[in-house]
Amino acid sequence: MRIALVTRSFSPLSGVGRVVTELAKYYRDQMGHDVHIVLPAGEVSHGEYEFHRIPLVKYTFETRNLSFFFRSGALLRREKFDVVHLHAPCRYSDGVVTCHGLARIGMRLIKTLGKSHRKEVPLLYRLRIMLAYPMSDYNYRPGGYRKILALSREIRDFLLSYYKVPEEAVELLPNGVDLVAYNPTNLKERRLPTRSQHGIADTDFTFLFVGNFFKRKGLAFAIEALAQIRKPQTRLLVVGRDQVDQERFEEYARKMGVEKQVIFAGESLDTKPYYAAADAFLFPSFYDAYPLVNLEAMASGLPIITSARTGTVDILRDGENGLIVTDPTDADELAQKMLVLLEEPAMRESMAAQARKTMEEYSWEVIGRRTLEIYREIQR
Repeated sequence: MRIALVTRSFSPLSGVGRVVTELAKYYRDQMGHDVHIVLPAGEVSHGEYEFHRIPLVKYTFETRNLSFFFRSGALLRREKFDVVHLHAPCRYSDGVVTCHGLARIGMRLIKTLGKSHRKEVPLLYRLRIMLAYPMSDYNYRPGGYRKILALSREIRDFLLSYYKVPEEAVELLPNGVDLVAYNPTNLKERRLPTRSQHGIADTDFTFLFVGNFFKRKGLAFAIEALAQIRKPQTRLLVVGRDQVDQERFEEYARKMGVEKQVIFAGESLDTKPYYAAADAFLFPSFYDAYPLVNLEAMASGLPIITSARTGTVDILRDGENGLIVTDPTDADELAQKMLVLLEEPAMRESMAAQARKTMEEYSWEVIGRRTLEIYREIQR
């Protein structure tokens, strides 16, 4: 098959970029298909694929997205692909659409935040979300798709209720994970060198946080919870960078008196050594459709604490293969969950084993194979 994957990002630092990379590798390397990547001009690219780089109007963030929306659609109508798979809004109506998240769900969650937390979401950010509604909605209108792949039950239910998408047009298909790369046995030898690099003693209990956009992903509440548990030998290893508020979060750790316990490691193209170095994973995000970092942590044999507002709660059983905080802004609840992992080693070990076992059902080969089956179904 001649397959076009349409994405705004093909970077390993981007969640969507990594998903598209994994699917492209599976289609080309294991199944021998002809894979084409449609992405904005100037975006990071890698691998032996046919790239179609879409020139953008670079005046503002909105004009960049709008120009990609219209121009990528024009290219797809000119070219004769067997299958078009959209991972970004696009003015094209005959493809498979993966819904990686919905702006309207994000805005709905912002409205549920307390007044003080809503102030943390800038007005300009909210306006940009609302301005993007027509473009974000385009591929979910009647006739705007051949099939929609929803990462989570929340997304599927919203597509059915808000957009009135027919139930038979939506397939629940989550993200996958590389079970070889993220494997506790394979990662073991990287544990001590990574800890040593960041001044973490072998006896320090280390929670790992991986992600950018610290505000949305709840890092402030992770820092506050760390301060509440009052255990000096506990560390919070932060991998990622906030392009806007980095210094603010570093200052917040000082304000909470845990600056020596919070380690800001910066961005990394290879996060595997950090999973190896950690004892548990912490991700109290306000909203993430289906965060890859949770899957990678579980595959790496780490017990995780995550928010009920992440799509990975679909595969979590609270207290069995992970812990779920109902309100990511509640540092008290988060601290209680952290103490469970700190003080109950038997439960922690059982949870870690169950987390790995859960992820063995979600390899990229399994997800890629099912996606190809869907491609064939829509061609009949």
